[in-house]
Amino acid sequence: MREALNLLEGWTQQLDVEFVWIALLIHAGVFGCFSGWMAKKKNRNHRNWFALGFFFSVPAVFALIAMPKVERPSIALRDEGARWRDAPAPQNLFDGQPDIAQTPYQRFLTRRFGISKHETLDKFVIGRDVFDNLPAALAVANERYEQQLAESVAWQLAWSSAGEIVNDGPDCPDMVLIPAGRFVMGSGAGGEFYETPTHQVTLAAFLLGRTAVTQGQWQAVMGSQLSDLTVGGMDQPVTNVSWNDAQEFAARLSQKTGKSYRLPSEAEWEYAARAGSAGRWSFGDDESQLQAHAWFSENSGGQAHPVGQKAASVIGLYDMHGNVWEWVQDSWHEDYKGASIDGSAWVSGGSAERVLRGGSSLEYPRVLWSAFRHCGAPDDRNDSTGMRIARTL
Repeated sequence: MREALNLLEGWTQQLDVEFVWIALLIHAGVFGCFSGWMAKKKNRNHRNWFALGFFFSVPAVFALIAMPKVERPSIALRDEGARWRDAPAPQNLFDGQPDIAQTPYQRFLTRRFGISKHETLDKFVIGRDVFDNLPAALAVANERYEQQLAESVAWQLAWSSAGEIVNDGPDCPDMVLIPAGRFVMGSGAGGEFYETPTHQVTLAAFLLGRTAVTQGQWQAVMGSQLSDLTVGGMDQPVTNVSWNDAQEFAARLSQKTGKSYRLPSEAEWEYAARAGSAGRWSFGDDESQLQAHAWFSENSGGQAHPVGQKAASVIGLYDMHGNVWEWVQDSWHEDYKGASIDGSAWVSGGSAERVLRGGSSLEYPRVLWSAFRHCGAPDDRNDSTGMRIARTL
């Protein structure tokens, strides 16, 4: 019986679909005519019997043809070699030709790195790199994948402890070394439309202020005050700072130190704020921990507080959530369609407004998410808006 089924399976696999349907209809017609003839001979309504015979024969023949094709827990041998029936089938990746026999890991590399066949030459391509044969392409893909894994481990370790502190002088802000790496920017489900689409960004290392710029630091660089010194004194974050004021502060600090100070890009700010976390805040998604990390509507008393009083993130940054809004370099765009993926500021297109990040002491928890975005005109000033300085290495 098994030999007969195997023979029938091999025969049906060779049949064209059109031929199967023609045979099905012929058989149904013959069976229907036979049923009608028998009914007429016995003085019964032969038309009804013909119809019943015709339609009852259809599923019977269909089952007969389909039965040998039912998947069985066995190994199928085809042109790509042996594989279990439940394994993913190789796809026709190379100009419609059947894929060369590969292990599951090799098929993974082929898809991950987009290995393809050259349109005219008998060569294999990864991006702009051309190889004489598939094994050579797979070897390079394997090296690149191992490098990506090593980088991923290194980046995770970099976020496991506080970063190196750099200071360029007695009047300069303490800066934290933010490691190179990549992250997914924006919000998925539950996020605002202007926090989408999520996209992967790869960044070089840079320095970011350990805290927001304080009243004392502002006075040392600018020689003037913007804020009320009776609240918090020199350790209070400077407020009433416009985006234009922040540009002037960065320019004067750069001139004073000979270093390249600037506002962080929006991608740099979010990358640092997340501190390796994919959650809503740098410490994850547990809102009950927000009290320990941020000044916001529930604990601030409606005003900003001196910097560094709440818990720092794992990388050593203070007040990335709440206390004062912080200007970044980017122009405001309604969403991330077309956003840069290298961590640079996105200043082309968009509106004349500039982006603010982090929330303030007046905001509720949702506004303090690492991905939340706000904006203002470059000359806007108010008592909940400050700045955090960045520096290029």
